[in-house]
Amino acid sequence: MKKLLLLLFLGFIGTSLFLACEDDIDVPQISFNSPSDLVQVEVGDSLLFDIQVSSVTGLEHLSIVRTRKGVEKIILDTLFESAAFNFNFKEYLRPSSSSEGTVIYTVYAEDKKKDFNSEKKTIIVENSLSSASFARIYNAFSDTTSAYDLVNDQAESLDSTLMDLIDQTSSAPFWEANLGTGNTTRFFKTDSIDFSKAKLEQLEHFYNDDLATTETGLVEDGDVFILKNPRFPQTFMVLEITDVLSTITSDEDYVEFRYRK
Repeated sequence: MKKLLLLLFLGFIGTSLFLACEDDIDVPQISFNSPSDLVQVEVGDSLLFDIQVSSVTGLEHLSIVRTRKGVEKIILDTLFESAAFNFNFKEYLRPSSSSEGTVIYTVYAEDKKKDFNSEKKTIIVENSLSSASFARIYNAFSDTTSAYDLVNDQAESLDSTLMDLIDQTSSAPFWEANLGTGNTTRFFKTDSIDFSKAKLEQLEHFYNDDLATTETGLVEDGDVFILKNPRFPQTFMVLEITDVLSTITSDEDYVEFRYRK
C-alpha cells in the first residue's frame, strides 16, 4: 500500500513538473539576439536591436516600450489579425545626448490564448568625448601645410572638403592668426566650456547656430571654440588654442591647438 501511494505521489509530481514545463513553453518566447548582454554604448554609436518573438499558439499582440529617465514611450505596438508564430524586430538605434544614463527596453508579448510574457534589456548610454589630440597650423605662406583634417587627425593639402581648419592669411608678411575652413565647419567661441571636462551634451547646449561663424577671428592662447560639422564623429568638437607664435620676420608663424571629439 505504501509503495502504491509512493508511486502515485511520484506520478503526481512528475505530471505537475511536465505541465509546468509545458506552460512555460506555451507562453510567448522572447529572446534578444542582439544585444545579448548588458550593453554600454557611447552617444552617437549605432546599436542593433534584434529581437525574436515566437508562440506555439500564435501571437496576438506585441509591444516594445522604452523607459528613459522615468518616462515611458511605446516604440512598437502591433496587433496580429492572423496567427503569427514568429516575429523578428530589427532596428538600429543611435542614442543622442538626451539618452545619457540608463535606458530600459521592455518587450511585451501576448498570444491567442491570452498567455503573456515580457523581457527587459538595459542599456547604459555614456556621453564622453575623446582624449585630447594636439596639432599645429602654419602660416599659409610657409612651406609647411596650413590646413588640418580633424576627423583623420592629419595635415591636409589636397582635398578642400577635408580641410576643417585652414590658416586665413591672405598676404605676406602680415600673419592674421585667423582660422577658417574649406568645408561646412562652423566655429562658436565660448567661455562656458572647460576643455578638459567638456561633455558632448554641453557642446550641444552652448553652441549657437545663429552666432557661429566660418572663421575664428584673431585667436589667442586659451581661446575655446565649439566646432560643428555633420562629418565629425559626433557632429560637435571642442578646440582650445594652446600657443600662438608670431615670428614677424618669417612665414613660420603657427597656431597650436588641442581638440576632443
